[in-house]
Amino acid sequence: MREIVESVQQDRQIPAEPLVGLLERVITTFLHVPEPWVALAHVVSPEPILIIHPVNVTILALVIGQGMGYAPPRLRELALRAYLHDLGMIKIPQILDKPRQLSRKEREQVNQHPLVSAELIERLIPGVGKGVCYSILQEHERLSGAGYPEKLAGGEIEEEMRIIGLIDVYEALTHPRPWRERLTPHQAIEYLLSPEVKAQFDPGVVRLLVTHIGIYPIGTWVTLSTGESGRVLRVNPPSPLRPVVEVLTDTQGEPLGMSRRVDLSQHPALFIKEFVKYDTK
Repeated sequence: MREIVESVQQDRQIPAEPLVGLLERVITTFLHVPEPWVALAHVVSPEPILIIHPVNVTILALVIGQGMGYAPPRLRELALRAYLHDLGMIKIPQILDKPRQLSRKEREQVNQHPLVSAELIERLIPGVGKGVCYSILQEHERLSGAGYPEKLAGGEIEEEMRIIGLIDVYEALTHPRPWRERLTPHQAIEYLLSPEVKAQFDPGVVRLLVTHIGIYPIGTWVTLSTGESGRVLRVNPPSPLRPVVEVLTDTQGEPLGMSRRVDLSQHPALFIKEFVKYDTK
């Protein structure tokens, strides 16, 4: 992503073939072993937002696309749109670094970035096709019609962009910004399910966010009802509150001589007592 950012900053053409090839390799690896990718997408990175945010959105969008049964060609189109969805923000990076909420004028400027993204893609990456440009315009459209720039609603918004629109918000909420701390996945999902927010997003996509990424995503540390703590290894889509946990410390916080795996869906008496932290490894 760093090379793309530099190319946009310098108004330099970006060949589509290497970009598509990169995403195809990511998808192939992801489909074989998704767990490390999902964990990585929840870790705070020292990289600038412009670089790490599109990467995280791409990974998490692939989780949803896989949950929807997308075949690899459609996953590729989803990944391409997710990877390029915020390209226009490269032209206004100074706004992202402000240690406060945006003013009305700054917000209006940010609201133009889908248009800028589409223009940049058409001009600098024409090899990806005009369909991508059209899709990118829908990034901030909302199911209720309350989005921008065209105030599209419901089925007027492409399914892939309904996925990316939700994941874009979820990823931003679960990562820090200069003006706020990040939310836990549980807090982010609570926000997305609040009455004033849930009408903006596709309920089917929200359901997959809960079941396939989870209230306790892969790589997060939790404390069990026994007082022991460990790291989430795998989510259980039918039971998102009961993932598979690798128990690593005892009730005193001391490392166990040998870790053990516990599938909470198979142990009704056990449950997660609290979220502890993200795994930073």
